[in-house]
Amino acid sequence: MKAEPERPGPPRFIATVDDINRLRAVLRKCPRDLLFFELAIRTGLHAKDLLSLSVGDLRGLKPGQELKLRRIPKISNRLVITPSIQRLFSSYVERLQLSDGDYLFRSNKGGGPLTLVSLSRLASRWFKTAGFPGLSGTLALRPARDGVFSLVPAGAVATRVGAVRADVIGIERDRFNSTSFPPLAAEALRLVVKLRDGFSAGVLEWRVAE
Repeated sequence: MKAEPERPGPPRFIATVDDINRLRAVLRKCPRDLLFFELAIRTGLHAKDLLSLSVGDLRGLKPGQELKLRRIPKISNRLVITPSIQRLFSSYVERLQLSDGDYLFRSNKGGGPLTLVSLSRLASRWFKTAGFPGLSGTLALRPARDGVFSLVPAGAVATRVGAVRADVIGIERDRFNSTSFPPLAAEALRLVVKLRDGFSAGVLEWRVAE
């Protein structure tokens, strides 16, 4: 009896804070790759859109401010700058002496941007080094940014925007930590914080930008 070939399983993605931190540890020595990763997990922008960013797109933005790109007509083209992103960006740009017109994610073989093919190979290398043999390509990064929020039609009772991992939204004390999600129509909002066992915390103030 001839055995049927094994069917490939469903695609795998990074999904937990531990996964993200393992990848961060791998990328820590490469500021360009780490900056791409940090941006990728915080926005709905696709890889090709991130690769089109220039230094000037982020220059001057402070934590809590939002990057809006009119040339990319999507409701998901929003990105709120976090303190960690600002620090990474400033350090990376200063180290390479990049100007506003330079591509943010430049190829090592010239001044042009990384290609999708090159980025996919890099991402596969990241996953392999971090110990994720079943992951490959940039699509494995998408649920980390697209899967954070789960929206239901506006007008529903107790509409749930979704769970936001503390590692993504930020947990720095005595300052605003920021996140973003696609536009949602609502009459009232409620913030629910789930703490780890044995830990206590409080939210002093929170703001919602229109």
